Amino acid sequence: MTTRPGMSFLSASALALVACNLTPSTGSGDTGGSATLGDGPSIAAIQGGVYVDGDDIRLDGVIVTSPITLDGEGFFIQDPGGGEWSGLYVYLAGGAEGLYLAVGDAITITGVVTEFYDLTELSVASPASIEVTGQGDVTTDLIDPATVTDWEALEGGLVRVDGATVTGCIEYGEAPISDELSIDDRIVTFESEPGATYESVTGLISYAYGAWKIYPRTSDDLAGYVAGAGGGVVTVEDLQTGSDELCGVTLQDVVVTSPPNSNGTGFYVSDALATAAANTGVYVYVGSGGVPGDVVQGASLTMVGTAIEYDGDEDGTPITEFIPDTVTVTGTGTVPAPLSLSESPADWAPYDGVLVTLAGVEITDDDPGYGEAETDWGVNIDDYFIDFSTTTGERYDVTGIVNQYYGWKVAPRTTADLVAL
Repeated sequence: MTTRPGMSFLSASALALVACNLTPSTGSGDTGGSATLGDGPSIAAIQGGVYVDGDDIRLDGVIVTSPITLDGEGFFIQDPGGGEWSGLYVYLAGGAEGLYLAVGDAITITGVVTEFYDLTELSVASPASIEVTGQGDVTTDLIDPATVTDWEALEGGLVRVDGATVTGCIEYGEAPISDELSIDDRIVTFESEPGATYESVTGLISYAYGAWKIYPRTSDDLAGYVAGAGGGVVTVEDLQTGSDELCGVTLQDVVVTSPPNSNGTGFYVSDALATAAANTGVYVYVGSGGVPGDVVQGASLTMVGTAIEYDGDEDGTPITEFIPDTVTVTGTGTVPAPLSLSESPADWAPYDGVLVTLAGVEITDDDPGYGEAETDWGVNIDDYFIDFSTTTGERYDVTGIVNQYYGWKVAPRTTADLVAL
C-alpha cells in the first residue's frame, strides 16, 4: 500500500490495550447488543455509494472489529448486525497516539469518505474525532470464498472461512487460501506453509495491491492449524523445466558446483550426476547474509525453499533461481564432469546454471568492459567468480557456469578453467 505522510505509531501500551476483547459473536447477522445505529449515516450507505469520496460524515453507534494495524495506520468498524456492505476501514490520518480502543467498543466517529486505490475508507483527522459511547456485539459472517460473486460487498467486513487450505507460496506475509483470497499479516504476524490447513480463518476483508485479503486479528483467528507438507522433494531439472513457481520444495542431496560468487550472495548446485546435462544446474540466492562457510564445491546439500523466475536485467529472459529457507550440508558429493559443447547452442536457456566446457572459443575482444571477454560463440566470459586475463584473437577451452545477466555468460571458477590453445 502506498505510504501516507504524517503517520505516528501507536505506543506499546496502547497496542496491548487494543489487542484485548477479541471474542466475536458466533452468529451471522445478529443485532448489535447495547449499541444501536442512529437515524443518521451508516457504513452500508457509504459502501453502497450514497456517500462518496470527499464527503464529511459522522457515524453513531458503529462497532470496533479489530485492533489497530501493525503499521499503526488504522482499524476496522462495522454497522451493528454485520452482513454485506457493513464493514469499513478507518484510516488514522492524524496518527493513533493516545487512542485506546477495544474490539466491541461502540463509537461515534467523524471523518471524510475516501477512495484509496479502490479501497473505501473513512479518513479521520485525529483521535479526538473518535468517542467510545458503549459496547456492542461483534458480528462475524460465515463465507465460502468459492461461492463469493461480489467481494466488494464484503469489503471491510468481519468474516469466517471454514476448512481453509493454503494453496500456494507464502510471499510478503500472505498465504493464499483460494484463487481470490489470501491470509495477510496486516494486523498479526503468522507462520504457515503450502498445504497447511485451518479449521477456520477469521478476519477482516480488505483490498490491496490488486487482490483481496483477509486480516486475522490474533493467532486465535487462525483456528485448528495443521502444518502442511510443503511442495515435496524435487530435482533441479524439475525446477528448470517446470512452468510454475514452486514453494516449500526440497532439493535433496544436490552437489555444489561453484564457489560463492564475487559478492557472496549465492552459488550454484547441480543434480547428482556423473556428467552435467542441460537443465540440471541452478543458482542458489542466499542474499546479504552470505554463503555459509561449510557450503563449498563438492558439498552435498539438502535445501528447503522456493524456486522463482528472476529477470534481473528486465530483458524478458527470466532465469530460475532457488531461494532457500534452510541449507543443510549432508556430506561430500562429486561435482559432475562439465558438459562439453563443441559449438554455440541455438538456445543457451537450457544451460542456465550448468557447468560446461566450451571447446576452442576465440576471443574477439579481451576488454569490452565489466571484467568480461567477448567470444565468437555469442557468449561472454565473465568474472563472476574470479578475475582472469585473455588475449584477443587467441583460442581457449573455457570451463564454467552458464548464467544470464545483460546477455549470456560463462564464468570460470578458477584459473585452471581457462586453458589457452
